[in-house]
Amino acid sequence: MLTRASSLKRIRKVPGIADSRIQQSYSYPQINVAVDRTLADEVGLSQRDVANSLLVTLSGSGQVKPNFWLNNANGVTYPIVVQTPQYRIDTLSHLANAPVTSSRTETPQYLGGLADMTPGPSAALVSHYDSQPVVDIYGAVQGA
Repeated sequence: MLTRASSLKRIRKVPGIADSRIQQSYSYPQINVAVDRTLADEVGLSQRDVANSLLVTLSGSGQVKPNFWLNNANGVTYPIVVQTPQYRIDTLSHLANAPVTSSRTETPQYLGGLADMTPGPSAALVSHYDSQPVVDIYGAVQGA
């Protein structure tokens, strides 16, 4: 299997290719959340419950459960979104304190008790060709 680096090295050996480079950034920050599904199941939560709670914490309720208020006076509907303030989730330890809820449980659980969270790099953009992930290598023509 070819890696990004070996593919770029092979392209650079082609006569007439200059300034070849990989366009995608592979140092985009991300947080990997590995949920202990057995533990989550024991407390009455599913992977979907954890994902939905994390999505509401990070981006707001408009993504999971959109709500609207209708102003009867002018007939305009307004979106109502609940979101965790940024300063409450600006570190991994703050994120570990995010509540995970479900309609089937009475007591919320903390994300840190259900999942391991580790920072790591990821691809900023993933390109595809025929549904297969690909690496885009760009270059210029010289002397050809």
